[in-house]
Amino acid sequence: MKQRRTVGLKDRSPLPVLHFGAGRGTRLGLAAYEEFNSSSPGTLMPTFVDAQPGTALAMVAEARERGIPAQALEARVADVIDQLPTSEQTACVVVALDHGEPIAEIIEHTPPAIYVIGTLVIKIPSGPLYGLSFCLGPHDLEERRSVAQLFRRIAAITLPRGSSATFGEHGELGDRAGEPFLRAALAHRMAGILRKTIARLRPEVSPLELTVDLGETAMPVFVVDGSDGETDPARLAAATLERVARPVLRGEPFAIAELLDDDMIRFHICRLRGDGLVIVDGGSQFDADGIERDLVANRAQMALARAETNTLSPTRPVLTTD
Repeated sequence: MKQRRTVGLKDRSPLPVLHFGAGRGTRLGLAAYEEFNSSSPGTLMPTFVDAQPGTALAMVAEARERGIPAQALEARVADVIDQLPTSEQTACVVVALDHGEPIAEIIEHTPPAIYVIGTLVIKIPSGPLYGLSFCLGPHDLEERRSVAQLFRRIAAITLPRGSSATFGEHGELGDRAGEPFLRAALAHRMAGILRKTIARLRPEVSPLELTVDLGETAMPVFVVDGSDGETDPARLAAATLERVARPVLRGEPFAIAELLDDDMIRFHICRLRGDGLVIVDGGSQFDADGIERDLVANRAQMALARAETNTLSPTRPVLTTD
């Protein structure tokens, strides 16, 4: 019987990844590169780009201690994005920054053939902790515009406080306790995405996803223009599903990021039920026609109230971290 032989490829040149950011999110996300390099015949070599003196070099030192080949580039995003490498020079672009504006600029300037992936942690003061992730490739050029628009809008309503405001001594106890689980989930997700993007295969994720349970699950996010004045979240969700090209599986949640006037954003957590009806934020499960008629007004008021608590604006700003 002829024996099969497996040839190792670790002697090949490492695959370069341009990684924007060298802060807390990057350090806690190094597990993604470790997981990829340990489970693949190839090796990724991130170049950490950060303008703060010494930060990128410190990240390189930590990465190498963990067996990850890495390089440093001390530069601002604005100094790099106009010379983003071609698809032959980099495997993909990774973004781990704590502000929406440079994230939007990187998304807009990344060449169409290159995947750009990243995460942003959003904290609503005295409210929930959101993990927002994106994976945008050659098939998602239209999505890039809307996702960049969302991050630019997030930038307009972000308090400049840094990660310590969320996960440091001044952060909420539940958020500090939950951060390791969220970071581990985001790193594992990125490792899986990297395996696909490096092979020029389409990752099995949505272009934009949201987690509200510390990374245990993720739901697709649709960015919509809410300036037309539609106030009923259920009608907005149903209309969105009619317009989008991406399929939504019945029974599973999805989210809508509604961009309103005056720099406001409203998040709706929705679900397409098995009977085709859309419920908002875990709304009522009553099915009998008579009960439905009696509860329509009440459900609408409850949905509006929930949407109001998830509305972000300059007077209800958020904290973001890489």
